[in-house]
Amino acid sequence: MAQNLDEISIYDRGILSEFSFRFTPRGATERAVPIIMSSPHRAFADLNRVYPGIMDNNMIKLPVMAVTRLDISPDPERYVHNPSITVKCGVVETEEVVAVGDESTNYQFTTANLPVADRIRLIASKKNDLTREQFMTVLDDGEGNLTGDVDAGGVNTIDYETGEVDVTFSTGVKDTKNVVIFYDYEDEDADYLMMQAPNPVLISYQINIWSSDRMTMNNLTKQCFMQIRNKIGYITVDLMSFGKKRFSYDFEGPSDASELSPGEGERMIRNTVSLTLRAVLFRPIENVKSVEFVDIDFYEGLDLDTAKFLESMSL
Repeated sequence: MAQNLDEISIYDRGILSEFSFRFTPRGATERAVPIIMSSPHRAFADLNRVYPGIMDNNMIKLPVMAVTRLDISPDPERYVHNPSITVKCGVVETEEVVAVGDESTNYQFTTANLPVADRIRLIASKKNDLTREQFMTVLDDGEGNLTGDVDAGGVNTIDYETGEVDVTFSTGVKDTKNVVIFYDYEDEDADYLMMQAPNPVLISYQINIWSSDRMTMNNLTKQCFMQIRNKIGYITVDLMSFGKKRFSYDFEGPSDASELSPGEGERMIRNTVSLTLRAVLFRPIENVKSVEFVDIDFYEGLDLDTAKFLESMSL
């Protein structure tokens, strides 16, 4: 499976943030445990590069941690059927004053911009003797019919292609008050894009913990498992234009602590915890010639609104 390393590193940073622990050495002040993304055989060299002063007489100051990304594989349980999402950039939001109230109920007008996208909104001030204004709201149903504060005996339609609107409000519109329409229209010169649904994947990690004594090792291992409830943990990842999303992970292990340098004095103990993260990898965006907006809840609460996505990219 081809991967975008920049995209995968987002999950790496989420894991590092999730497993940032602190400990208190005997007779010393509490401090953070140095942690880095690295393979076990390079971990000490990378820690020395990132954390100046971590070495003392060519010995690394323990405890330390390193997270190793082991594998990325497809997740068949979260396969997305019908994964194509086609969107059009260049849909413009606007509002227009289309009439001035004269206490009548029927108003006919044509929008200044074409073609009109569905989901329009008409606002008008209700005729009454109250000092405080009361408003009427009219919406379309996506099929060209107007609903809401309308008189059922009226035509109450919109032609999306021509922009012609015929609405009969349920009550007369207050004299001299504006009738306003809010709508989107499609820019004919806009670009069309197709975004494939994300690939659901499983990313496996190994958390390596080095300590000089079993008490500290047990404490750090316990902190790992305090991150989860009912055998499932979550990390929050910033997916940029899609916002912050939560992804679940499972623990496996830990392995038994192994003494790498046994003895009565300073020694080194290593423990490992395995973790599987349920993530997604995004596919390239391509140019096409069709248009559709969709809201999708893929899985795991990953709710992607393509319209908001494009808006955040200023497209």
